[in-house]
Amino acid sequence: MYYFIVNPKSKSGRGLAVWNEVKKVLDKKHIEYSYYVTTHKGHATKFAAEISNIQSESRKFVVVVGGDGTVNEVINGLHDYTNCVLGYIPTGKNNDLAKGLGIPSDPIEALNIVIETHKFIKVDHGTTTLLDSKDNYTKKFSTSTGMGLDANICNEAINSGLRNALTKIKLGWLSYLIITFKQVLSLKFTDAKVYIDGTEKKYNQMAFVASLIQKRDGGLCLAPKAKYNDQKLSVCIVYGMSKLKIMYLLPTLLFGKHLNMDGVDVFTCSELEVITDKKLIVHVDGEYAGRSNHIKNHCLETQIYMPHR
Repeated sequence: MYYFIVNPKSKSGRGLAVWNEVKKVLDKKHIEYSYYVTTHKGHATKFAAEISNIQSESRKFVVVVGGDGTVNEVINGLHDYTNCVLGYIPTGKNNDLAKGLGIPSDPIEALNIVIETHKFIKVDHGTTTLLDSKDNYTKKFSTSTGMGLDANICNEAINSGLRNALTKIKLGWLSYLIITFKQVLSLKFTDAKVYIDGTEKKYNQMAFVASLIQKRDGGLCLAPKAKYNDQKLSVCIVYGMSKLKIMYLLPTLLFGKHLNMDGVDVFTCSELEVITDKKLIVHVDGEYAGRSNHIKNHCLETQIYMPHR
């Protein structure tokens, strides 16, 4: 059985248009399916949890029609991966997960992978825990989590009316450029103690730290050597740079050309703990997760199946 979870507002309303197109194909091919349409933040998590609780099927296909944020909500609602296959029809702005897995941007091509393929791959997910929150708030992520500059940019972009307006005229990239430069200019550096699989390392004047499953975070290729199924986090830390040098660094991050630059540390690990001298914004798959000065990230042992061409 196919269960579609649809975010109609993704990419300024494109999600609804894509779903209508997908639905026509499903009906034409007489495919049995159910669908759920989200109306507010957290709704996809609720739907995914309801689907997880269905006991009558040995295998369920949960298909997300939305962006990376919608995928994030869905995986946080799925409490059992053993009888679940996760499909994805990307309608977001960056679609980091789709790019990492080679899922086409054309919705019908992406749908055909879900309903026609007999090939499946195992894909990693990670978790981030805010250890200074009252209940050690934990959330899963499918592409990346970060704190500092990249999270600041994500947070402003989510709430940006300028971004929505420019996206409608296919200039969404310009809003990200404006927001990025604004956030670099207002950035406050922090000193950090980082525990890499338990081994301590100090970073002075840290701009951001990002832990990735996929290669990209917010459209930036922070971890060009990341593998989606290696049971590892790919970590990128930028530190000890002036704001001017960070401006110079940014274009290299688009193409993954930053690996040998001074002030950039990229490595893999199973678990990462970060303690900073001030609270920083934390993002999970591009969505605001709170403020923290003590987080722990790790790669889950359990992987989820996804259809692949």
